[in-house]
Amino acid sequence: MKDNRGQVWNRGAGIHYETVGDGMPLIMLHGNGGDKEDFRGLIDYFLPRYQIVLIDSRGHGRSDTGPLRLTTGLMAEDVLAVMDRLCLPSAVVLGFSDGANIALELAVQSPHRVRAVIAVSGNVHPRGMRALPYLFIRLQYRLWSFLEKLGIPVGSRTQRYGLMGWSPRLSEEELSRIDSPVLLLAGTKDLIRTGHTQQMAAWIPGASLVLFEGAHHRSLFKKTDSYIRQIRSFLKEYDL
Repeated sequence: MKDNRGQVWNRGAGIHYETVGDGMPLIMLHGNGGDKEDFRGLIDYFLPRYQIVLIDSRGHGRSDTGPLRLTTGLMAEDVLAVMDRLCLPSAVVLGFSDGANIALELAVQSPHRVRAVIAVSGNVHPRGMRALPYLFIRLQYRLWSFLEKLGIPVGSRTQRYGLMGWSPRLSEEELSRIDSPVLLLAGTKDLIRTGHTQQMAAWIPGASLVLFEGAHHRSLFKKTDSYIRQIRSFLKEYDL
């Protein structure tokens, strides 16, 4: 079983990645403020059938922020750079939160590189969040921006909070072009409005939607078995 780590440079930033195992490529993309270690507990569910590719998104973990403003589109380009480095023509992409948004951006930008998308607790517009979380994010962005202007080191916090306020912004027309299988998973008590998730499912052709009653934003990591059952069923349905 192969277990390799590396770095690829893309548009001014070093992007760290790790691969585990062999088989069909399955890329896992973490959420805002996290890193690739968030998925460490999920790896064994997918071995030995899949080669797991873990990526520290730009501005997270061991990856650089770089000189450009963070957007999910830019971060999708980083995923492509990792795929190119690993010589992966295509992959299944599993993303959580911002990672789900990046996965959907990737399916829009480069559909031929995406075999399927599993998007957990994602959104396609900042206003897809519930009102209070959205307000909190905007206030945090202003706070970190203010501290940064005072010369106080804040790392990538300003960029990361800004990302959630201005990205993604995928339109109905863009989502309607996705031609790979898509599974949307979310909780009824998620940070993302249930109506927004349902609208995403309506706009993506053939998308499957599963809503977990009473589940919260990070329930993927707390009620993992329930989520994994749905993911495995989806992958089996499409012979992936």
